[in-house]
Amino acid sequence: MDMRNEAPLLEIDGLEVEFDTRRGVVRGLRGVDLKIGRGETLAIVGESGSGKSVTAQAVMGLIDVPGRIARGDIRWMGQSLVDDPKGDGRGVRGKEIALVFQDPMTSLNPLMKVGTQIAEVLTRHLGMGDEEARIRVLELLEAVGIPAPPRRAAQYPHELSGGMRQRVMIAMAIACEPKLLIADEPTTALDVTIQAQVLELIAGLQETLKLSVLMITHDLGVVAGLCDRIAVMYAGRIVETGFADEIFERPEHPYTQGLIRSTPRLDDRTERLTAIDGSPPNMLVPPAGCAFRPRCPVAGPDCEIEPPLVTTLPGKSVACWRSGTPAWPAPTGHIAAEVRTSPSELPDVRPILRVRDLGVDYEASTPGFWGRMRKISALKGVSFDVFPGETLGLVGESGSGKSTIGRAVLRRLEASEGRIFFKGRDITDLKGEALRQTRREMQLIFQDPYASLNPRMRVLDIVAEPLIVHGLIRKAEEGREEIGELLRLVGLPKDAHDRLPYAFSGGQRQRIGIARALALKPDFIVADEPVSALDVSVRAQVVNLLQDLQQELGISYLFIAHDLSVVRHISHRVAILYSGRMVEIADRETLYRSPCHPYTEALLSAVPVPHPATQRARKRLVYRGDIPDVAHWPSGCHFHGRCPLADQRCSIEVPRLTERSPGHWVACWHK
Repeated sequence: MDMRNEAPLLEIDGLEVEFDTRRGVVRGLRGVDLKIGRGETLAIVGESGSGKSVTAQAVMGLIDVPGRIARGDIRWMGQSLVDDPKGDGRGVRGKEIALVFQDPMTSLNPLMKVGTQIAEVLTRHLGMGDEEARIRVLELLEAVGIPAPPRRAAQYPHELSGGMRQRVMIAMAIACEPKLLIADEPTTALDVTIQAQVLELIAGLQETLKLSVLMITHDLGVVAGLCDRIAVMYAGRIVETGFADEIFERPEHPYTQGLIRSTPRLDDRTERLTAIDGSPPNMLVPPAGCAFRPRCPVAGPDCEIEPPLVTTLPGKSVACWRSGTPAWPAPTGHIAAEVRTSPSELPDVRPILRVRDLGVDYEASTPGFWGRMRKISALKGVSFDVFPGETLGLVGESGSGKSTIGRAVLRRLEASEGRIFFKGRDITDLKGEALRQTRREMQLIFQDPYASLNPRMRVLDIVAEPLIVHGLIRKAEEGREEIGELLRLVGLPKDAHDRLPYAFSGGQRQRIGIARALALKPDFIVADEPVSALDVSVRAQVVNLLQDLQQELGISYLFIAHDLSVVRHISHRVAILYSGRMVEIADRETLYRSPCHPYTEALLSAVPVPHPATQRARKRLVYRGDIPDVAHWPSGCHFHGRCPLADQRCSIEVPRLTERSPGHWVACWHK
């Protein structure tokens, strides 16, 4: 939408935000200029720490001590919100400008029913009475696609799924029919299928309510499908802004080029992702000149002076002395289908891991004070193989049982049925020293690089811990040389030994976790969502690192993820899990080219492609509903409640995993 000839709703002019800390002043924003027109969708994209959320918080008046707006102005329909933050601005924020937070679970009051929380907005801003607010709450819940509004309004946040909680947040945001909706990473914590539903909802509401939307995200696929204009932010500044098609087709700033190139795509068959080396600067001491200079492949002496944001084309502005210079060459990776042959296709190769009819149960109590313990199945009849030097991608929504499989394979959970074979040996019932010795060859990379590292231990001690536990060394200092080699292998600096985790970026912390997993020289690693918490640029670094380690050391991976675009780049074969059952397994190219199960088709359709024209041309399959709760598994095929092909047989009889073509296994009555 071209808003160039209309007065903007929101204007941000030279905005600077600072935060006082014990170590000095952190410059969160360094002169941000933005405009949003009526009915327009503007996206702010950039890595964590670039200033995206700080911009939204400043607009909403949420910058509090120790933060402050140091300079600049924010104008709403010509009225300053900075000069009068507690006056008329209070009537604007929450009523005419609404905010959807990133994590609905921490944004909703866990002690209040969701209907009461939405009604509170209506009574505070619109002065509605209790009965009028109750009726409006039900209308809002219906408008955002929540089934059975009266029942859901009477529930607490923990009783709703992640997608429903995000819909409740959106219902609260649109309750007063605002003119501007600020969505701060609204889909980051959601599965791709739920993400597709939420994005479709926002697009529909924008059309119905004539909303303007400020979308904050690091997912360029989300941007491509929804936004009119894009502003790229780095180190507290806007470095490029323009219309979405123009940004994707002809990115001018090297950072924009890097973000686009490092984003994994379903339609990209190249072998490796393009990674932006390094990490964003420490904003306690911003670098002199262009903040991107230390990471920029085309930086020169003139970059020691900070470039201004200047107009290069109508509607396009860039802050770069080398504007338009290709910073990264066009992808030259080999075509994956030709070079990443799965070891399973090689003659006389036996699996390193065989899982047959795996089931995992756990005990849970029924509701109520006198609740009884009952058995609940988390997995049922799961079978698959992993071959030496192979990566098997395991994909499914949250709650499908992916992490449960990983923990059961590593014998951190007891299998209730089925068998697990590692290197030809049945390890299902191993105990004591035999299990301990087997675990030396099977390791785990955790999802969250922040929560999985002890913040009080040096990197040397963290990586040495498994060596000490298994009796290979007595103390960390004995393994300093060996650990130094591990740190070099995963690309960490030489002085990393004696530093604490807080001194490293998210990507570097994940590399520490990988080094720890490699310390015992395992043959098999379960990588449990190892890149889902990382920015796209860092994600590319870690994915490439895992591929390099596999090539060099011959490691096998069970790569757990919900993002099929990432899985495409790293996996040889892909297994799709739904509600505790395996529904499809195939080599990567077959599965992406010819998916058979309706759930696989839905997953692939829901993954956004970071290219506006491609995204608009795609046929989207948005299947309603959520994955069943393991405590209430449906009879028959677990997907039948959301499947457009389901018939009576699907609701009664469970389909078995059947080989439809060589190496392609599907569990569906209609495929």
